[in-house]
Amino acid sequence: MPEYSPLPAFFHSIGGFSPLSNGVVETSMNDSSRTQGGLICGAVAILALLFLKGILSGSYWALAIPVAILTFFVLGLAFWVGYTIWTIEVEPEPPIDAPPPEPSAGSSAQ
Repeated sequence: MPEYSPLPAFFHSIGGFSPLSNGVVETSMNDSSRTQGGLICGAVAILALLFLKGILSGSYWALAIPVAILTFFVLGLAFWVGYTIWTIEVEPEPPIDAPPPEPSAGSSAQ
């Protein structure tokens, strides 16, 4: 019998999650993940310095570009949420007075 894991099976297929005996989930990282993390930190530091240089020089674009990016990101996120709600297909709930469906013969009770 497989060990109990508090995470759905989907999470075990991505990123190498492995459940521990006390229920804590541990992730494995390889060198490429650490390299990518270092590259992200370096890029963010460079962008922060460019932003600071633009602010100190009094550039309007130093504020306008990040605000525009953030605004379009939030608008895109809101559109995605609305589109998801608009297009979701939900099965109707069975009437309360209807008896619950009988389990099929092929299913096993646990």
